[in-house]
This record gives sequence, C-alpha cells and structure tokens, in this order.
Amino acid sequence: SILRSYGLKLFGGPVGGIIADRLGSICKLMIGGSVVCIALIGVVMAFPAGTAGVVGILTVITLILAAVNFMMKGTMFASVSEVNVPKHLTGSAVGIVTLLGWLPDTFMSTMFGGWLDKYGNDGYNYIFYYLIAMCALCIVTSLLIIRVKKKTAAA
Repeated sequence: SILRSYGLKLFGGPVGGIIADRLGSICKLMIGGSVVCIALIGVVMAFPAGTAGVVGILTVITLILAAVNFMMKGTMFASVSEVNVPKHLTGSAVGIVTLLGWLPDTFMSTMFGGWLDKYGNDGYNYIFYYLIAMCALCIVTSLLIIRVKKKTAAA
C-alpha cells in the first residue's frame, strides 16, 4: 500500500508524460494503457479461486495495474490540448471533463459493495467486467479524440 500510494503515484504522472511525449499523443498512451489494463485484469480473472502460491504474482500484477493507472491519471487532462480547445476555454473544458470523468467515483464504491453483498465472491467478476468496460470506453473515447484531432488538422 505504501509503495502504491507514495511511489507509484509520485512517479506515475511524470513517467506517463514522458511516454506520451515519445508516442506523440496522450490518447495513444491512454489506448496502450487501457489495453495493458484489460490484459492484466484478464490474467487476474484467469487465476482459479483459492490457488495457492500466487499471492506474489497477483501483487506484482496489481502494482503494474496501479502504475499504468497512475500514468494515465496523471496525464488525462492533457488530452484537452490535443483537440485544440482554445486557451480561454480550457478551464471550462477541463471542468466539464472532470465532472463527467469523476462522476463514476460518486457511485462506484456503493455499486461494488452492493455487488459483493449480493453476489459474494462472484461480485468480484462483476467488478472486473466493469473495469474492463471502462477501459474499453477509454479506448473508444481516445480513438474519437484522435479522429477529431485529424479532422481539425486537415481543416
């Protein structure tokens, strides 16, 4: 928890920014990060329940997931610049994006807790499916931003 909270959060944003700069696009980082997250969540789901001796492997996978998450989280607002939002509207654009982007945080904990209460351990599968769906939504949204960016550049 200490490594995740203080180490990965501290370095996630800057490392994500460096990677995004090398890729030439925040959206490409988001797509790649989401693909990695989907793959790793799939790996976690593939482990049979009660498998002994995999705690270390699952811990490493969880830390990688957290690192990728913090890289994406630390750079997400830079995507506003990719669609050439005028500087005088950047604050409003980021405010709207923040409202929409953080809206799930208002109900996710309650929803996840409800699933665990109602479905027991099967609730974790619903949580993982939800996370995969959110990663897929991130991919679609990033692709749309790239498309808008290309149209804007062409015009």
